[in-house]
Amino acid sequence: MIEKQTLEKITPAATISQITAADKQASQLLESIGLDIAAHKDETLQSVCKQHQWSEKEVLQWLRKDSTIEGLCDRDEEAHLPDFGNDISQWCSYLEEEKMPIIMDLLDQIITVFPRVRQIHGNQYIQLKNISWYFYQLEDRLEKYYDFLLKKFYPAAIEANRQKGHGSANEIEQLRQGLDFVNKNHVEINSLMATIRRKGNNFENPWGADSTLRIMNQNFKMLFKNIEKQFEIEQDKILPGLVQIINNE
Repeated sequence: MIEKQTLEKITPAATISQITAADKQASQLLESIGLDIAAHKDETLQSVCKQHQWSEKEVLQWLRKDSTIEGLCDRDEEAHLPDFGNDISQWCSYLEEEKMPIIMDLLDQIITVFPRVRQIHGNQYIQLKNISWYFYQLEDRLEKYYDFLLKKFYPAAIEANRQKGHGSANEIEQLRQGLDFVNKNHVEINSLMATIRRKGNNFENPWGADSTLRIMNQNFKMLFKNIEKQFEIEQDKILPGLVQIINNE
């Protein structure tokens, strides 16, 4: 019998029960790609993947990678959020250090496999062709938006928070323009995500889908969930405080 251990030491010879015992999020991740945990708990990952015609190596690598992100697919995500109150600086730092790396990592995972999945399955699953243009538009928009946030908006927001309304007229005007740019990107990125969801059949897995497509679909779901949470924090925790600073000038 294999003792409880971390996913890094788990092999495909481990049972599903041993894998889920090794990491608290492994069960949710496996369920998210269509595995009935209860029905296969005493079978090895190798056996289960063979039955489903999945890649055991790919599934295990994905579990090791994404289960390390705390609360990534947790059903009670609010329990993992910090409580910084109205502290703009801490919310900006949290998004930069905690949320945005998750988003970019998920985006990179999708970018890596999307061309191959589309080439292999594009004729069979037309939704892959339907979302292609919109996905690359989303990638471009996110990269430009995050570049703006990290280089301009978050530093300006943190400085405005520090000065508490005593910035120069030019700084206040730049902050106002930054707010407009953030709101514009929220609308455009949310619109792109809504289109990708719709044209991508809400990332539902077709019958017989292989592990690559299933993992990519789940990564899309987690990517969008985390982007929406970032936008929610910006709208609820950061922007109102900056509007108040601007109006107090």
